[in-house]
Amino acid sequence: MVMSSEVARAPGWGGPAAIGPIRADRLRFLPLLAGAFCVLLVLAAGMNGLATFERYGSASYALIAEHLVTLGRYSLDGIHPTAVRPPAYPLYLAACMLLAGKSWPMLAVFGQGLMALASLGMVAVITERLLGSRLLAAAAAAFAALNLALLREFFVLRETGLFTLLTLAWVLVLLRPMNGTGKAVLLAVLAALALLTRPSGIVLVPVTLIALIWQAGALRPAIRPVLVHLVVLAACLLPWQAHLATSFGRVALSGTSTGGMNLFKGNHPLMGDLYLLGDVDRSDPWIKPMIAEQGIDWDAQQWRADDYLRELAREAILANPVRFVRRAIEKGVVFLSPATAPIARGGEVVMGPDGQLTVVDAQFGSGDLRNLYHLFLLPLGLVGLAAALLWPRRRLFGLVVLLLVAGNLAIYALTFPERRFRLPLEPLLAVAAIACLRDVAAARVAARPVTPVGCSGADPP
Repeated sequence: MVMSSEVARAPGWGGPAAIGPIRADRLRFLPLLAGAFCVLLVLAAGMNGLATFERYGSASYALIAEHLVTLGRYSLDGIHPTAVRPPAYPLYLAACMLLAGKSWPMLAVFGQGLMALASLGMVAVITERLLGSRLLAAAAAAFAALNLALLREFFVLRETGLFTLLTLAWVLVLLRPMNGTGKAVLLAVLAALALLTRPSGIVLVPVTLIALIWQAGALRPAIRPVLVHLVVLAACLLPWQAHLATSFGRVALSGTSTGGMNLFKGNHPLMGDLYLLGDVDRSDPWIKPMIAEQGIDWDAQQWRADDYLRELAREAILANPVRFVRRAIEKGVVFLSPATAPIARGGEVVMGPDGQLTVVDAQFGSGDLRNLYHLFLLPLGLVGLAAALLWPRRRLFGLVVLLLVAGNLAIYALTFPERRFRLPLEPLLAVAAIACLRDVAAARVAARPVTPVGCSGADPP
C-alpha cells in the first residue's frame, strides 16, 4: 500500500520527485540567492568599514607591521622587540603595506573581505558535508552572514577575521575523508597558523590530537598521524619560538608575553568588575605605576612585567580561592551570554572607595538587534552540537566543536571574557543551529499521522 506520507513529503526531504518539478525548479535558485545575499552583505560591511578601519580594533598591530616594513624590527616602539602580539596578523598587514604603500588600508580591507566570503563559503561546505543538502548549506551560510557583530570584526584592525577563517578551514579539513598522514599535516599547518594569530589557538592542538585518535579508531593506528602532526606543528612554530628565544631568552607555546597580564586583569581585586563594564585595557594607567615601582620598564622588559603580574594574580587567587571560583563561573556565563560583553560603552574608569576600578557614567546599550541574533544562535547551536553526538555522520563535528567551546570557555573563565573572543566559534554554532532546526522539522514530519491513500479521515482503512 502506498502511503500519503511517501507521496508528498516536506520540501527538501524527498528530492525533486517528492517536491514536484515546478517547486524543485524554484528551490534550485535558493542557494544562488543565498550566495548573492552573503556577497552583498559582506560588500556593504566592507564599504562601511573602510572609512573607519584604522580607528577601530588595535593600533598595535599596525605599529608592529609598520616597524617591520620600515625598520625590519618586530617592535611596538621601533626600539624594543615585542611579544605582545603573535605574528600572523601583523605579517598580513606588513604585506599589505609593501604592496599598496599608503593605500594599504584599502588592500587590507579587501583581503579581509575575501576572508569573510571564504569563511561563509566554508560554512556552506561544512553544512553540506554534514547534512547532504545544498539548500540547508545555503541557509547556514545566510544565517552566519546575519551575524553583524562578526561581520564588523572582519573589517576592523584586528585578528578576529583571520582567526575565524583558520578555525573553519581546520574543521573542514578534519571532516574531509583523506589519508591520515596528509590530514595530520594540513591540520598541523592550520593549527600553527591559528596559534600564531591568537593565543587561544592553543585549544586546537589537544583537540586535533583527540580527533586524530578518534578517527583512527584506536591508539595504535593513531600513533603515526599523531607523530606526523606534532613534528609538522613544531616545525611551523619553530621560527617564532626562535625569535622569542633570541629576543627574550625564553619560549612560550602561547607565543605572547601577555599570559600573566591577562590572568591579572581577570582575577586581581584591583580590577573589580571592570571586565564586565568596560575594556580591561583601560586599567593600564593604574597598572603601569605598579610595574614601575618594581623597577620594571613596561616597554623594554615586557616579559619581566608579565611575570610580575602573573605572580600578583597567583597570590590573589590563593588568598581567596572561593572568590576565584565564583568569578570564573560568572565569567563563563558572560562568555556564553547573548548580551554584549563588556556591556557598557564610554564612561570613565575610576578607583572606587573599595580600592577597585569601576566605570562611572557608562552608556548601557539597549535594544541591540545583534543581541537578538545571539539569543537564537547560542541555544540552538549548543543544542545542535549536543544532538550531533547522536548522529554518526555528525558525531566528529559535534565532538570537536564542543571541545573547542569548552577549551575557549576555560581560557576566558580563567582570564576575562569578551564577546569578540567567542565570535570565531559562532559560524560553527550556525551550522549546528541549522542542523538542530532540520532535526526538529524531520521529527514533526515523522510525527504526522499516516493516512492510507483513498481513505478519508472518517472512513476506516
